[in-house]
Amino acid sequence: MSTMGVRYVSGYANVPILTLDLSSITTTAFSAVIAISEIVIFFAVQWSNINIDWTGNDLPFLGCDGEGCPLLPIPDSGTFGPVVGEFHVWTGM
Repeated sequence: MSTMGVRYVSGYANVPILTLDLSSITTTAFSAVIAISEIVIFFAVQWSNINIDWTGNDLPFLGCDGEGCPLLPIPDSGTFGPVVGEFHVWTGM
């Protein structure tokens, strides 16, 4: 097998430099496309005053989360656990 004209990266066994260059270019291109599409989508939705009605957008305002109703009544002691002085201390064996 001839390796004429192919350079290899030190520290990487049998990985041509061309392969590493192409993978970094591809990764950079994907990152750039994602960033550009996020900017386009953001401004398209913001400037158009589009109201997106997804399930996740209104769940915090429904049920006890939105109404503020507690699931348990607060006891007279003001806490759900043991009050100060009622903690059980383990003294060991």
